[in-house]
Amino acid sequence: MSVDTRTHGPSVPATGDERETEGADALAADERKRFSLSPRGRRTALVAAGLVGMLVSVAGFVIVSDAFDSRSEVLVAARDITVGEILSASDFTSDSAVMGGIPHIPYTDEAPFSFDGMVATHDVVAGTPILFDMVIARAAGPVGNQLELLVPLDTSLETTELSIGDTVLLIDRGQEPSLEDSGRPRQVIRSMELRDLDGTSLRLLLTPAEWGEWRQLLRFLGASPLVRKVPLGGDTDTFAEGLNEVWADEWEAAVARLQESRPPPGPLPGPGELEVRLGLDTSLTVTDVRDGDRVLLIDPGAAPEPDDDGRPRSVIMEMTLNNYAAGVMRMFVTPEDWIAWRALPVRLGANPMVLPIPAGTDVDDMRARLDAAWQAEWTGNRQLIQDGTVRNLDEALELSGAQAEAPDQAAGETPDAGETAETAPGGAEGGGVEPSTGETAETAPGDGEAG
Repeated sequence: MSVDTRTHGPSVPATGDERETEGADALAADERKRFSLSPRGRRTALVAAGLVGMLVSVAGFVIVSDAFDSRSEVLVAARDITVGEILSASDFTSDSAVMGGIPHIPYTDEAPFSFDGMVATHDVVAGTPILFDMVIARAAGPVGNQLELLVPLDTSLETTELSIGDTVLLIDRGQEPSLEDSGRPRQVIRSMELRDLDGTSLRLLLTPAEWGEWRQLLRFLGASPLVRKVPLGGDTDTFAEGLNEVWADEWEAAVARLQESRPPPGPLPGPGELEVRLGLDTSLTVTDVRDGDRVLLIDPGAAPEPDDDGRPRSVIMEMTLNNYAAGVMRMFVTPEDWIAWRALPVRLGANPMVLPIPAGTDVDDMRARLDAAWQAEWTGNRQLIQDGTVRNLDEALELSGAQAEAPDQAAGETPDAGETAETAPGGAEGGGVEPSTGETAETAPGDGEAG
């Protein structure tokens, strides 16, 4: 049986060189074993190395991007701008941006003033870079469907001239209270910045809806709105509230004074009564007619005409004027009488006439003599017209006047005081009384009753 002497042969004592080599190899193996990592340690080392590589990459990107980032200050809108608005320098501000090849206007302190007074041709959102093609010069007028409106301003509250850029209050001048209308206090309508002036008129470019609102406001005011500058650095709302409080106090004081001077209320209708106001013709008397006077209420009659006999003037009734002032008498009557009194001027063709009754006068005698005189006058005038002697009442009066003057001139006599007194109450005997305007109206003859 053969034996493999390569592995199992008898051991041969090592020489000195071999022993040194074996010692060095053993030492190296021990060193490698001491500094080698476990599998878990190797995984941790790999993760840390990846993180370091990532941080190095980000730092490199930042360094490179900063080298190419050239930010600049550009002109942008400071607020939302609507098409058609008139712009001012305060509508613009600056912002830092990387524009590259994007069109823009570099911001300088003077740049916003280049657009002062311009009109926006586009809607612009706050923060949008501004370009010159977004605006046009004010002289170009309305844009799109806009309408132009000039609002005259009353500068009587101001001592200095108005200027573009002024912040002002537009003010309703109010209306003074009166007995018929309580009026309204002066008050601030709105505040605004003056962006376009034509002398002392505010020039507005408005949408059709806004134009209609402004026109309605001006019609309500009835006059040009007052204008008052807001003090430099002052708060607009606080200033407006202070003015409104002052004006409200002044108006309330005026209303209070008016209430104190208001006459006491007149009488009111009683239960089941209605108020009727009757206009009265006082042309028959040269004396004042006053409340409380006893008077004769008179139908003014209707003058005869060729195709209409008319009717004579006549006394309707005796009455006392109660609640009478300035030619109008207030009466409180039943509904039936209310209808009759309301219809009386229509039936007569004019307001009834009144003649004061002198104290101590026999009313029945006065009434009879007046009716007789007016009847005779009407009969004579009618006969003249029917005979063709005259064509109308004016000619009849001229004829009767001429006939009355002839005997007096021949006799050279003047009626004495007693004769004058006898005819005074009616003032109608002798030549008649010139009719009032309503006498020529065609109406049905009166029945001599007032209802």
